Amino acid sequence: AEDRAGGGTTVYAWRDSPTLRALDALAPGLPVVSDDAALVLLWTGRPAHDMLRTLSPDFLAGTAPYGSDPDDASQQAFCEESAPLVLFGGLSVTLQEELGDAARGRMASLLAGLPPAAAYTDGSIYTCQP
Repeated sequence: AEDRAGGGTTVYAWRDSPTLRALDALAPGLPVVSDDAALVLLWTGRPAHDMLRTLSPDFLAGTAPYGSDPDDASQQAFCEESAPLVLFGGLSVTLQEELGDAARGRMASLLAGLPPAAAYTDGSIYTCQP
């Protein structure tokens, strides 16, 4: 979440984030999964599963879509608890660091079959498809 004028998670421009406003409108007890859990917590007060901490290297190196790993607590929350997946760009950065040239293809396979439920200028929200 460094794209808000280079200030990172705490830059005040996030208070006007359409993605974070959309999260504020969700039911209070609904879990959330994000590639920037700290940003979600700081600006919405809502704890989020940190998807980047739970993705295994084997899963990252594979081709399976997000939500298909039964051993990943964040992916299980995404599909079994209807937690929205909120991406701000951290996933792209992590994939680039881990996979280099293969990152773009892996991003596509991770999100295969998951059209955005909402797309904003600063992030996207996905839901698990049955």
